Amino acid sequence: MKLIILGAGASFDSIYEYYDNAEVAPFRPPLANELFSPRKYFREIILNYPGGRYFMSQLNGISDVEDFFQKQWDIIEHNRADDLMATFINLNYCLSHLMMVISINHADIGLSNYDVLVQKAYEYSVTHDEEVMFVTFNYDILLEYSLAKVYFGKTRQLNINEYLNKSLKIIKPHGSCNWFKQIMGIGKLPPPYLIHEYLYDHRITIKKLNEMQAADFRTIESPINFSTQEHMAAPRDFYFPQLLIPLKEKDDFILPPEHNQYLKDNLNKVNEILIVGWKGTENKFLELLNRNLSSKEINVTSVNACYEDIENTLRPILPKATIKHYQDSHLLLKTDNTLLSDNLVKSWHVQTPAGSFSSYITGLLQNKHQSIFSTK
Repeated sequence: MKLIILGAGASFDSIYEYYDNAEVAPFRPPLANELFSPRKYFREIILNYPGGRYFMSQLNGISDVEDFFQKQWDIIEHNRADDLMATFINLNYCLSHLMMVISINHADIGLSNYDVLVQKAYEYSVTHDEEVMFVTFNYDILLEYSLAKVYFGKTRQLNINEYLNKSLKIIKPHGSCNWFKQIMGIGKLPPPYLIHEYLYDHRITIKKLNEMQAADFRTIESPINFSTQEHMAAPRDFYFPQLLIPLKEKDDFILPPEHNQYLKDNLNKVNEILIVGWKGTENKFLELLNRNLSSKEINVTSVNACYEDIENTLRPILPKATIKHYQDSHLLLKTDNTLLSDNLVKSWHVQTPAGSFSSYITGLLQNKHQSIFSTK
């Protein structure tokens, strides 16, 4: 089985060529320390939520988001910090809304590295009669959009059952911007009162919130509508986002039980790994890799800016693995059909950044190197 591990760097560099006149900057997926970037379109969402307003100024001045949130959580656990807990909980709605807007606006803005990677995985899967597992720690649904193009012929979200019912599997240990659980027992809120405001104003604790949530995960097509009066009027429509705010020391999983079981049952089948834009800071997942693959001689290809960091992380986890770091760059020939003088066509070269996701994909398209799907 082939395993592809994706981190924030993969979504950040998910487009290798943008369409003409595309607005790239407003909705480009952020790296971890850019989650609360004061970009105009980010700011318009973040400032609607108490959690976003509280953390925005602090988060833009730090480099280690996990460490920051860990310290905030420690304050909550060891003190009666009810206001901070309410803010922390509210942050889930803010992140869900923000990442959904980013996903919708960035999905079809150019030529997608995710599209190519998923299509190559599909070709391998059907020709080898073998499942392929994607593990992504990103809240966005850009990968899901690419999978939908393969199986359904269009850009659309997956329902919760479609993550596992095809030969290409998607596991999201830290949740997703379109995953929710229904909240029970609140009753009808007076308009225009919103559920995230109710939970914040009433200082609902995490323990209480867990008791109020139904067991089943759901995918909601447009969580942005949760900010409208009409959507929030019916008690049955109250939901809480299912995504995990990253902590330094208390990494956990938040995903449907059957997804978690599939991951545990199939990691030991992996014989080759591709890593794209992943820093390797998720301890629980690293423990699973070690438990299932530490004794196997597997090949690992890393497409990462900080390749020395991921090498140092993986070496004790996968001591028998052969780890290669992709560091190539490629020239892409571009043409403009607008005729110049003497009927000449304008052409030029564009260089992809060395070791980037875009370089890996364009090199694959130009047959400059093999992917993990090229091996037998």
